[in-house]
Amino acid sequence: MKRCNGSTALLERLLEPVSRSLNTEAAKELIKLKADAKTQARIDELARKCNEGALTPSEKSEYERYVTAGNLVAILQAKARLMEVLDDMPNARLNGKRFDKRELRKLIRKDTDGRLFVDYMRAVQSETDPSFYPTFLDRHKDLIKKRLKKYAKDEKIREKYEWLDRYHRATVAKIKVH
Repeated sequence: MKRCNGSTALLERLLEPVSRSLNTEAAKELIKLKADAKTQARIDELARKCNEGALTPSEKSEYERYVTAGNLVAILQAKARLMEVLDDMPNARLNGKRFDKRELRKLIRKDTDGRLFVDYMRAVQSETDPSFYPTFLDRHKDLIKKRLKKYAKDEKIREKYEWLDRYHRATVAKIKVH
């Protein structure tokens, strides 16, 4: 669905308390939620017209309402899927310690493109001896450099390592600020 407005970030902030209060059953129902066939056909028609620049003012307003509703559902579904993943890890351990699901949720971040990811570099920092973390950062940086060189001609894989490089640099920059 093409976005004709920029309300997603606002919706996500507003929905955070709702997503924190979801129980397992509600999360499962949210994951299954989708538009009925008639509504989906209308959304598809409006999306096509939006992409062609052919929406009337009334259709644009209607389409923006659908987009906002779709964003709302997508945000809640992403949070529900995260809960589902966490619920599937009842005995997850790191260094012999059980994961606290609430702590793991704190490591979920959103990238600038809106995708969720686990901030594992912060987890390593909090779970290891402080004297080891600079070594970890050096090894991490070296691994990224090697992989960028190795996959320079494979665009799909290279893009992932370019993202990883940005994540590494941003994490190191935050550390130096604090």
